[in-house]
Amino acid sequence: MNIFRRDVVLALVAVMLSSTVQSHHSVPAKFDTGSNHTISGVIKTVQWVNPHSWLVVETINANGDLETWRVEMNALETIRHFGARMGFSMTEFVIGDSITVGGWLGHDKRSIYFRNATLASGKQIIWQRDSDP
Repeated sequence: MNIFRRDVVLALVAVMLSSTVQSHHSVPAKFDTGSNHTISGVIKTVQWVNPHSWLVVETINANGDLETWRVEMNALETIRHFGARMGFSMTEFVIGDSITVGGWLGHDKRSIYFRNATLASGKQIIWQRDSDP
């Protein structure tokens, strides 16, 4: 009976750890780091979280249809630290504001990895390469 309990506990720990490990990934695994893509739209959601923060941006495509894009960013603490050094604050990303985002196109073709942005205020943010994960 003790062996059974130990095996069950080990299996549960393995399942919990596997989901944690999968939540973080290398950027080149999900994005084409040789590409440059730009989207313009309206910020619908902002998630300042670890291991990667997110913006959800709604755009209008060439056919006039609404598209939803996920904009992946660095981790919350990385953004706080480097953002302050680069002269911008997370509070400048306002839900409902327009934004233009440039970055690496995701392999799923509906996501982009944040490299630069022009905010509704006209302020430009350029994320420096040495601050990538």
